[in-house]
Amino acid sequence: MALWNVKIDDQDWKLVYADGTLTHKEIGLNHKTVVAKRFFYKFEHPYLPVTLGVNQKGKLVMLPTWEEVHPQTKLEDIILKRTEVKVRKTRTITQKYNVKNDEGDVYVVSHNTSENKWRCNCMGFWRLKNKAEGCKHIKEIKGELGL
Repeated sequence: MALWNVKIDDQDWKLVYADGTLTHKEIGLNHKTVVAKRFFYKFEHPYLPVTLGVNQKGKLVMLPTWEEVHPQTKLEDIILKRTEVKVRKTRTITQKYNVKNDEGDVYVVSHNTSENKWRCNCMGFWRLKNKAEGCKHIKEIKGELGL
């Protein structure tokens, strides 16, 4: 009840099924060299299970990938590896404030509360080398909010 990857003499590797250990019954006698190693199919997914099924052509396949497998493959011949679950980022909450300058122009100051990042659409903000410091409009809003 095991799959073996076998290389006999100078031939290519081939998949052989054996009831337990691999013996001369499965590969025959009178060979110069025989190299054999236990074979496992691999399936990686964070939460989907792996199972075996038959496709429309009547071939045994590993589901959910629909990968064609050896006809005598059992679930024990498949290694299931759980990969890390990808966590979605939380939704970004942005607060916007309108700030008027002396000429009457309105600038929009936005505050991303989940990352605590401030932005302004004025030219001064875009020219700043240290964006974390903020322009005068951001400083004005922070002062009003007591931050």
